[in-house]
Order: sequence, then structure tokens, then C-alpha cells
Amino acid sequence: QLRFTASAGCKTSESSDAGTSFELRALLDNVEDHVTVLAHCAERCHLLDRLAATFREVYTKMRVIATCECAEEEGCKEPVGREHGSIPHMTIFSVPYDFGLSRGKTLLVERATTEFVLVLDDDFTHSFHSCLECMLWRMRSLRHSVWRPFDILGFPVQEDERLFGAYRGSLRVHSHQLFLDPMAEELLPDGCLRVDICPMVFLGRTARMRTFDFQKDLSVGEHEQFFYSNAYNGAQVAVCFDSSFPHFRVNTMSAGYVKRRERMPELMATAFKKLGFERAMYLFRKYDHGSMADYDELLGKTVPPWYISQDSCAPPSSPPVPFSQVLAVVLSTADELGQQYRQVLRGSTDAAPGVWLRKFADGGGSGTLRWVFAVHPKAEEASTVTNLMRE
Repeated sequence: QLRFTASAGCKTSESSDAGTSFELRALLDNVEDHVTVLAHCAERCHLLDRLAATFREVYTKMRVIATCECAEEEGCKEPVGREHGSIPHMTIFSVPYDFGLSRGKTLLVERATTEFVLVLDDDFTHSFHSCLECMLWRMRSLRHSVWRPFDILGFPVQEDERLFGAYRGSLRVHSHQLFLDPMAEELLPDGCLRVDICPMVFLGRTARMRTFDFQKDLSVGEHEQFFYSNAYNGAQVAVCFDSSFPHFRVNTMSAGYVKRRERMPELMATAFKKLGFERAMYLFRKYDHGSMADYDELLGKTVPPWYISQDSCAPPSSPPVPFSQVLAVVLSTADELGQQYRQVLRGSTDAAPGVWLRKFADGGGSGTLRWVFAVHPKAEEASTVTNLMRE
């Protein structure tokens, strides 16, 4: 913090004019001494050189540490580190196949010696939109540090947001389902936004990152697990919008990479089951409960609309009792045998306690099951129609 005083003309000892004072606040830290860039890569290790080269254009000595998974046939057993041959201040650890992001990031954070770590994916780069100084300024800001200093500071990934929406917001669990609700409210005075989850690319405090839990047996799904579980460890997550690192996607179609992508749905389902979630739903926009199109879309996905937040406030309260409606149509014949069966199913005989239709109705709760008999007479005889109407 610097203080300047300005006055008009020449100031003399007899002059009582003290001039005009103003303050200038600036980040006096050298970012290169306080931040280490971390990245994990699998089957696309050549992208690490591109990532590091973009940082070298701006920061000549900023430390870059990366992990690179070996191919399955190479049979790597343990992580082995080596200095990069042509890029200074860059270390690459060769790790076993399917090492996973959780174990990879844990290894990288343990190797970092700076106060902060910038966690990126292998296909990110530095550009003129990137302002590490701005992010470090937010981390040291008195506005946030006095009460709840940021542990993790994310940024908008513009390329991804153009494709499918903003991947940041609040996390909620309802009926063993994980919901990511987008947030556009609660902006802080400096434009930052406190969230529960943001993309797995961020600036983090190294000391706090070492206390957070990574479920190392997860090769996928570690993103949701990391933010959801560490919320109980007091993780303070925010997103600020004055900096961004481009997500420079590369269409990698090598045999090993394609094999990984084909396994992804099965691995994701297994990972969420380990975390106790039957499924996860990512809502990349706000839903309006007054819109029948949104209402029908949610019902089409078998999601009760009252599970979803809307712009008015938090998610609506659930019904006081579990709510569902089932209509069972029981096919029957119009003859005397069909009439006897219908009497049994209605519970009009001594076999009422063991009737399957009664058990079906009781199992769903009172008023849940509605049932009807569908009878199709073979002939439009007056007696048959009269008997059905009397029944």
C-alpha cells in the first residue's frame, strides 16, 4: 500500500495547503515465487509441452510439475520424475496406467513448494485473458481474508460455457441423487461468486489442498467427490471473472485414448455408486416452474420438479408425504369366470389378505395406486352390459 500526496504549485514552509492525498494498492509479490502450475495427463502427454511453453512466454522461471500416465503395455509400476529436456523449471512424473486424477493431483500437490498451486488440465494454455496476478490479489484480498479466505479460486472456462453452460454452482443431495444447481445470484462486491463446485481448474492454497481428501481409488468421478466431501472440511470455493485460461480442446483419437473414452460411462456409474449416489444431474441453466415445457422436461427425465431450484429462491419444499401416482389396468373377460376373478381381486372373498392387487396397493402407500378393470365383451348382449354396469 503506497500513499501519495499531490499539490498545485511549489509548496513552501509557510503554506498551509497539505495537498491532496490518495492511496494506491498494488500486488508487490512476484507471482513466479508463489505459484506452481500442476497438470495431469493421460495418453496426450505431448500437450504438456504446449501448456508449459505458453507460460514460459510470460513467466521465465515459474515452476511447472506434471504427471504423465504410461501406456498400458509399458507396465510402469511406480512414479518416476525427470526434468524436461528443453523447457526449464519443468518436472514430469511418469506414473502407471490408470493412475487417475485423484492420485495424480495428490502427488503433484505433495511436490509443490510454493504457497499456491494452479491446477490445470493438459489441454489448457496461458493467454492474454489470463491474469494470475489478479487471482493472487483475490487470494490476499482483505475483503475475503478477514472472515472466510478463499481456499480454491476458480475462473470461467469460456469455451466450455459456450458449449454446454456454466459448470459452477451449489451441490445438493436429494433421495440419493446429486444435483448441481447453477447460480447467478449472491455476487460479492468485487464481482466474485462463492460456490460449492467449480471446474477442476483453479488456484488453490497448497497448505489447504494437502488437508483435503482425494478418493484415490477413483479414476473418474473424483471431481464431484472432491468438492462434495471437502465441503465438510470447510473448503471455501469461489469463482472470479477477471481472469480465464483457454481450454484449447484437441481431438485426440489415438487407440489408447479412444479405449479410455469408451470405458467412461461404466466407470462414472461405478464411481457414483461408490459415493452413494444413484445418479448425478447437472443443470446448466435455471428452470422455471411456471413453464410447462420445463416441467415436462423434468418429468421426462423422471426428476420431481420440486427437487430443482428456480430463480425465485431455493428449491421448493417437497410434498409432506412421498408423492406418486400409478394407474394399474387389469385386463379381464366378460364371462362368469372373469367376474369371479374380479371379485377375488377386489377383496370380496376370504382370500382378501393374500390378493396380489391388495398387496400392490398397500405397498405403494395410501392413495398411491389407482386400478381399473378393462373388460371387453365378445358380444354386445344386453345382459352382459347390464351385469357389468351393476358390478
